[in-house]
This record gives sequence, C-alpha cells and structure tokens, in this order.
Amino acid sequence: MNCLPPGGDGRPDDPSGRLISSIESAAVVNLLLLVFLTGLLRLVLEHLVSIQARWLDDLISALLLWFVMIGSAVAAGHCRHLRVQGCESWLPPPLAKATRRLSFLAAALVSLMLAWHGLQAVLMEFEFNQLAFGRIPVWVVQLIVPIGFVVMSARFGAIALSTPISVSEQHHSGSNE
Repeated sequence: MNCLPPGGDGRPDDPSGRLISSIESAAVVNLLLLVFLTGLLRLVLEHLVSIQARWLDDLISALLLWFVMIGSAVAAGHCRHLRVQGCESWLPPPLAKATRRLSFLAAALVSLMLAWHGLQAVLMEFEFNQLAFGRIPVWVVQLIVPIGFVVMSARFGAIALSTPISVSEQHHSGSNE
C-alpha cells in the first residue's frame, strides 16, 4: 500500500502537503519542548524555590496527551505507526495486497470507533464542567482524542483506498512498516 504524504494530492512537490507536514512537525516539536520546559519549571519551583505547583503535573499530562495524539496522527500519515505484518511476507503478492488493504481499512474503522467514544467522553466532561488546571476545562484537554482518531481514521482509510504498490517494491524499498 502506498503511504501518502499528509494533505494535498499525494505528490512530494505538492505545496499544501509540505505546508501541512511543516505544521504537524512544528506542533510535535513544540509540544515536546513545552513538556520538557514545564517539567524543568516544576523541578526548579519545587526544589530550588520550595513552591509546590501541583497544577504543573496536570499541565504536563495534558501536553503529553496532545503530543501522543498529534504524533500518532502524523505517524499514521507517514506509515510510521506500529504495525504487525504477520504473514504478509509469506502470502503471494495479490493476497498480501488485499490483506494489507483490509488491515488499513480495519485500522480506519477502529480509529473511527475510538473517535466516537472519545467524543462521548468529551461531551460527558463538558456536562461535568470540571477544570483540568487553571481555568482550562477538562473537556478542552480531552478534545484532542476524538480529533486525533478522526485524523488517523481518515489517513488509514486514504492509504487503504490508494493505488497499491507491489509487495516486492515495498519490501525492497527499505520501508519500516
């Protein structure tokens, strides 16, 4: 199965695909940097200034959730997600292609179901109206879950429905699927 670059029409020279990829990369890098700096700030406040800022733990957890969901969506778009190939290498190429297509379709459906349940959790948190930290409600922090799974579902579906490449090309291209 051919993995498409994120966004655009799938061509490497597509400006919209490059823009989306740049935005995704910047988001992942900046979130990781924020997690690191927030953890460092917490350590400095607690150990050097003797100020307990427990809300920073909650902020770090929220940032990690966003980092994982955005990173997972990016990995799915670049076919760098965890994947069990199973018996694909033992199957004849036409059957291996069909198996691969079905596995990506299954991943798209599972991701869509997880998005639905994530949305239900967000709606429930919206009703409870609890705060995660500061004035940020819990539902705002959790909103990334359904969004991330919808993006993953769309990407898995696009890969499953894209024009397949031959199995031999994929095995010899050095792909890390």
